[in-house]
Amino acid sequence: MRFAASKQSFVSRIAICRGGFGTPKPISKGRRLQVVSNPLHFTESSMNSILRQSAGAASLLAAASSFAAGNLSVSRETIVERPPATVWKLVGSFDALDVWLPPVRGSSFTGVSGQPGAIRVLDLGNNASVTEKLLSYSAAHHRYSYAFVNSPLPVKNYVATIELHPAAGGKTLVKWTSTFDAAGAPDAKAKEAIQGIYDAGLTRLAAIFRPQQ
Repeated sequence: MRFAASKQSFVSRIAICRGGFGTPKPISKGRRLQVVSNPLHFTESSMNSILRQSAGAASLLAAASSFAAGNLSVSRETIVERPPATVWKLVGSFDALDVWLPPVRGSSFTGVSGQPGAIRVLDLGNNASVTEKLLSYSAAHHRYSYAFVNSPLPVKNYVATIELHPAAGGKTLVKWTSTFDAAGAPDAKAKEAIQGIYDAGLTRLAAIFRPQQ
C-alpha cells in the first residue's frame, strides 16, 4: 500500500510540473500537442520534488518480460520546424533523451546503436532511473520502438514508439505513442503520468529546432 501511495504522489507531482510550462489541456488520442512559446520551466527542483515522492518505494517497478500490449494507450504529436532527416539526427539517437526530455539528467547505453536488444539507462536524479530496451529500429522510416524494463512510473507492460513524418513546409510531424497497463494507480493517473512526460519532451524538442527570431 505504501508503494502504491508513493506512485500516486509521483503522478500528481508530474501534473504540477506540466503546469510549469503552460498547463497543457488534456489531449485526446491522436490530437496534436499545442507547443507553447516558453517550454523550459520544467525545472530541476520540480523534478527533484517528483523523485523524492517516488524514491521511498521499495524498488523500481519491473515491466513484464514479454512486453505484451497493454490496455491503455497514449498518443501525442507536435510539429517541428525542420525536415525529418535533420530532426532524426537527434531523435533517432537512442542515447540522446537527456538532450531533449526534461526529466532525464543523463543517459548511458549498452549494446549496438540501432540494434534491437540495446539497453539505455536514464538517470532521473535522486538515485532514480529508468531502464529501457530497444525493440525495433528503422532509420529509413525514422521510427523506433522500446519498452520499459524498470521504471518508477505507475505502469507495466509499457511499449512505446517514436516516429517522424514529413509535414508541409519542410517541417516534421513527431509522434510519440504507447500502450501499457496501470500498476498501483488508477488508469487515469497512469495515463496522466505518461502524457506529462510526452508533453514535456515534445515541447522541448520543438523549442530546440525553432528558428531564432
